[in-house]
Amino acid sequence: MRPGLRARRSLVVLVLAASACGKKGPPLAPLIIAPARIEDLTARRSGDDVFLTFTIPRQNQDGKSPADLERVELYALTGDTTGPGGRPLEARRLLRLAAKVAQVEVEPPPREPKEGAPPAESKPEDPRPAQGEVVTLKETLTVRERTPVAAADSGRGRRQTPADSDVDLPAPLAWPPPYHPTSRLYVAVGVSTKGRRGALSARVSVPLDALPPSGPVPVVTYTEAGTHLEWPLPDGLRLSFQAPPLPEQLRIRPLFAGPPMQVFNVYAWNEADPLPALPAPLNPQPLGTLAFDTAAPQFGVSRCYGVRVVEVVGQATIEGPLSPPRCITAVDTFPPAAPRALAAVGSEGLVSLIWEANTEADLAGYLVLRGEAGGQPTTLLTPTPIKETNYPDTTAVPGVRYVYAVVAVDTAPAANRSALSNLVEEAAR
Repeated sequence: MRPGLRARRSLVVLVLAASACGKKGPPLAPLIIAPARIEDLTARRSGDDVFLTFTIPRQNQDGKSPADLERVELYALTGDTTGPGGRPLEARRLLRLAAKVAQVEVEPPPREPKEGAPPAESKPEDPRPAQGEVVTLKETLTVRERTPVAAADSGRGRRQTPADSDVDLPAPLAWPPPYHPTSRLYVAVGVSTKGRRGALSARVSVPLDALPPSGPVPVVTYTEAGTHLEWPLPDGLRLSFQAPPLPEQLRIRPLFAGPPMQVFNVYAWNEADPLPALPAPLNPQPLGTLAFDTAAPQFGVSRCYGVRVVEVVGQATIEGPLSPPRCITAVDTFPPAAPRALAAVGSEGLVSLIWEANTEADLAGYLVLRGEAGGQPTTLLTPTPIKETNYPDTTAVPGVRYVYAVVAVDTAPAANRSALSNLVEEAAR
């Protein structure tokens, strides 16, 4: 082979090898943008209403924000929601069987203005919730919502007939029997502006059994510092039979889960205002006790208190009817503290008094009293309360020794008076 031809062939091989170096593998699939998963879905059933609360996502599934999010859809399914082998029903089939019960349109995020663009015109406030806001959707349970769908793994959404459910099952071999209430399952999912759904939220199951019993009527007492509620233990209430385990103790799980324990929520509202459809309880967590302490009521306002029996099942809270309310109008009968450190100094033609200031928020002022030395101060020197913490007694007769005291007065209609301050004796020169 001629040397020149061999050199040209080597050059061709090198060029072909260099052109192939940039190839890394098969082409990547196009990036699909979808909203992030809703992580905090909770349910609260009160009577025939189920309230579903969650936070609207701020991000997409890839972590970028703001989210490409047009709406959030809420789905529900009553009955067995397990697939083959008892595994949870996979998302696609769950959405096919479930019914969309509500949705909320989401306000689009604000666009960043382009450099040099004129300021945008002000627009009316968008009524839609924004990303990151907490929203609550409601579903009212009717006969349709309570009717179970046929076995989920059948692939069809057929509703059960009485013949489907009237089956004699063998009695369980354990007591108490396993707790398997008819439940309604809820999931929420974000939908992008192009109609792409994100991942389903955690599944929240709401039992459709009979509600807990009516709450017990509370006994309400109050002080200047707070309000105390107590209530009796209703008959037949299911309470926890043992305290929660300590951190160093082993946790055990029963072989068969029984009905949930029943605890309490406490509510308060002004008698002049109707109780909202979804009031927030005073207690941040359901109470396993028969008492609760809260803030002092506003004096002169009729305030009502009520208790509900509650069952907590996973992320769902089921409340029984509100107890008959106990309404009270708190009256301020609590006097201020007695003024402290009263001191007196006699000088030419007067006696100067000084004392420490009281710290009560409803303090109206002070009254100064005088009496003859060796007795009690009974003569009022200030007909109305004074704000100052000092007072010059210019009516003192020089050389006559007097006894002095100060009392604090509040702003209550009955003008509560404190006890006497310490007594001091002094004379003007």
